[in-house]
Amino acid sequence: MKALVGSWENRPYRLLAEVTALRTRVAELETELSVVQEENATLRESVREADEIAVVLTS
Repeated sequence: MKALVGSWENRPYRLLAEVTALRTRVAELETELSVVQEENATLRESVREADEIAVVLTS
């Protein structure tokens, strides 16, 4: 770990490991968020299309 951070890092290794784990978790959550946002966009488009079809059928 010290090689990745550099010799200037003076925090205890336990804290470095915790920071690394948290950064990894944040990256995972950002990826999951991106997937969910794409799914939401797809669902919104489906609802919009369904509403358009319903309007055409009732007209």
